Amino acid sequence: MIADSTILGHRLGGVRLTDSARAEITNSTISENGKGGIELWERAQAVITDSTISENELGIVLLDSTQAEITGSTISENELAGIRLVNAAQAEITGSIISENEERGIELRNTAKAEITGSTISENHVGIELWDSAQAAITGNLIQGNQKVGIKSYSDSPVTGSNNPMLENGIDLFGNLPTGLRRPLMEPTEEAIQLPDPAYPTLQHAVDALLPGGRLILNEGTYTGGVTIDKALTIEAKAGTAPQIKGGYAVISLVGTAYVKLTGLLLTDGEYGLTGGATARATITGSTISENREAGIQLRD
Repeated sequence: MIADSTILGHRLGGVRLTDSARAEITNSTISENGKGGIELWERAQAVITDSTISENELGIVLLDSTQAEITGSTISENELAGIRLVNAAQAEITGSIISENEERGIELRNTAKAEITGSTISENHVGIELWDSAQAAITGNLIQGNQKVGIKSYSDSPVTGSNNPMLENGIDLFGNLPTGLRRPLMEPTEEAIQLPDPAYPTLQHAVDALLPGGRLILNEGTYTGGVTIDKALTIEAKAGTAPQIKGGYAVISLVGTAYVKLTGLLLTDGEYGLTGGATARATITGSTISENREAGIQLRD
């Protein structure tokens, strides 16, 4: 057991477990280490509770077939990622704060799996990112202020979960992600909305307030992008106007079973103009998608 300890400033890393080693790490501070704050290799297991892992190159690294339970801990300000799972590693992350990591809060690769519950994932470049065939169950987490993306998946395996409040991210959801993962900003009750309208302070509020199959009409003006859509909607310019939706990591991101019809709009100044993952679809008519830095339209999966 490692308890009530401070481990800092080691060039090759803080705590490293290999083979079938097991450790309980409680109420400890592990920071300013040259590689991983905590590294697990081969079949090692760890229970990490009420600890702070910060300012390392990587906060917690799980490789091979390792397992970890991470509870009530703060993983912050690490150079590359707060928590990285590779190969067949597995983690349960509960009631923790994963924030201000320079690249990713939580990163899963290969066939790694994670259950992420009741945690705050904030102010990273990307909150949670999945690659390859990684899987995650993401439920009841506050995902806020991540510069690029709240949750991003290029994995071909399922991501599940619900009831995740998502605020002020460059885009909330990006890629191969399901309907229902984020908690709407407003309950869907409306069949049609025309903007501007003081009842809907952002475009995302209006999108969330529409029932599936609803219609959003935009008057002349510039609307802030970074809008996630996971249902069927029509978004169109009012006759005789040319509204623009501007900015966000993606100006519009389609996930899950979204089917969006866009008419008479300008999508501009995002990394991506329109991105779609999972089984999302779009029909785009009489619109302009221009001056986006990575791609105008990106479709995956």
